[in-house]
Amino acid sequence: MKDFLVNFILKANADNCPHGIAHPTVATDWETAPFNVPQPKGLVGTKSQVPSPEIGNVVHIWVNQESRNVAQRGNGYAGCGIISSVEERIETSKPSLKLMLRSVRLTAALVGGGLLNDSAPEPMRSLHKFRLVQLLYVDDALSKVFEETVLRAQAADTRAQLEQYEQEIRNAFKTRVGQVLSRTAQRPFRRSLIASYGLNCCVTGPAPEAVLHAAHIIPIVEHPPLHRFFGNGLLMRADIHLLFDAQLLAINPTTFEVEISSVLQGTLYEGLAGKRIAVHASQVLLDRRYQQFRISNEHQQ
Repeated sequence: MKDFLVNFILKANADNCPHGIAHPTVATDWETAPFNVPQPKGLVGTKSQVPSPEIGNVVHIWVNQESRNVAQRGNGYAGCGIISSVEERIETSKPSLKLMLRSVRLTAALVGGGLLNDSAPEPMRSLHKFRLVQLLYVDDALSKVFEETVLRAQAADTRAQLEQYEQEIRNAFKTRVGQVLSRTAQRPFRRSLIASYGLNCCVTGPAPEAVLHAAHIIPIVEHPPLHRFFGNGLLMRADIHLLFDAQLLAINPTTFEVEISSVLQGTLYEGLAGKRIAVHASQVLLDRRYQQFRISNEHQQ
């Protein structure tokens, strides 16, 4: 998310979301129909004049948790996307807009609560005051505060999920559960990664689409939230994916450099060691995967 600058925060209910979906499972749930939104206002603390949304602006989406209609309740912060088109709605009495988004990134389901705890900055806690549907402009100063708050909350919630499913994670690493995922189930997730990375393996660079795989950092099939979470994915060339799953290659979560097992020394993959790469993934999940890589390779030595 670090390369997705904040321009607007959309506080919405299900009926304002594409297809009425408050809990999207794949990015295309929110990319194939418009969000219906009011004209923008400024978030509390915004000092700049409020502009109209434009193509290329980033919208962060918050589905209200306190809707009177239970079916329309969301989980809070749900992700972000880039505006691909803006149209005025002429069928309503009040001025409003239709926003189409592309490159939607969904986040973990628990982030909403973490954003509004007592330690959150005041502009974030003020979001609770906006229980109705609002499109809120965020100026440059608050943009950084919002992004940092989201990242902290997301990291905390991801750690909570790791702790909750630790036994399943251990079992998955042992049995390579990720290898039995069906191609059909992976297609929407893969499309989301291709939208972000283009036709590029995150480790080796440009590659034909036919050889690019959606690699899960944490392979848990029993718990879909981590599987549909964009931050749990890497786009990898088929052979790199196999090395990654075999714990022969990893990404250092601190330096974002490639590390390889001693098994790969003297092979054509040796040159990847130390290569610094750019990934759009959860640092928390990369760290958990890296720990497993270290453990596996200690046993091989």
